[in-house]
Amino acid sequence: MGESFKPFDMNFQFRLGGTLLEPQEAVALFSATTSDSDKKPMIDLDHVIDFDALDPGKLFELAVNKQSEDLASLAWKISIQQTKGTAPKQKAKHATPKLKVLEGASTVLDLDEIIAHLNRTSRYSTLGVAMLLKVTSEKEWVTLRETAIMYANDLMAKGSSKSCKFLRGFELRNGALSPIDPSSGIERRKTFHVSPMYLALREGLVYCTKHDLLHHKRMLSVGATNSGATSPQIENTRRIYYKISATERSKQLVEMWGDIDRYIAKNFEMLAAS
Repeated sequence: MGESFKPFDMNFQFRLGGTLLEPQEAVALFSATTSDSDKKPMIDLDHVIDFDALDPGKLFELAVNKQSEDLASLAWKISIQQTKGTAPKQKAKHATPKLKVLEGASTVLDLDEIIAHLNRTSRYSTLGVAMLLKVTSEKEWVTLRETAIMYANDLMAKGSSKSCKFLRGFELRNGALSPIDPSSGIERRKTFHVSPMYLALREGLVYCTKHDLLHHKRMLSVGATNSGATSPQIENTRRIYYKISATERSKQLVEMWGDIDRYIAKNFEMLAAS
């Protein structure tokens, strides 16, 4: 998929014993002096890249633009590590703002602690957690997009107005709401991937992964995400996305949490009014 990145394509500098090496010379040196049985040398990028300044969302967008599965995988790993709090302590002076995620211990919480935490909290991320727990308790291997479409149409069916913030990023198509994808002439702020519904699910996914509530697997789609696109460029577009399913912990949590539907409805109402 996409172009492959090679060390000598990048603007790196290497030095050995005070002598500057060309990138291809450094690669040749590694190849000549190590074998498959040798312990691979560790190059700590924390010394040259500020981990806390990395924005997983922007990395993921870059992965899609570059059609790079490796970069998408890296974006996912960074989002999880930043949430776990395992990043270096020192903050960058001008770090890029990251998505706000649920507060909590750095270790996996007990199920009753998770339920108690969610019930005393009302924000996009907690709503996202509840939606993901509910949908994965009923379906296997769903996507954030499918979950968002389901809840957006449910809100519309229950009488939510088109101005409801959780319906931003959607448009009525063939009698049902569908995500607005980036295309020529559409402002990014009006698209699905920056909508409150998607952000709630994305933040909720980070929390669920941290607390072992969801399995996920990486997928690749080719072409348009809706049937209305006819551009050859769009038809050849590759997109990386994730499918999710419930863990045993998640199934147990949903059984314990008897009023999850009421929680979701109440938080849609409260957050839409805020």
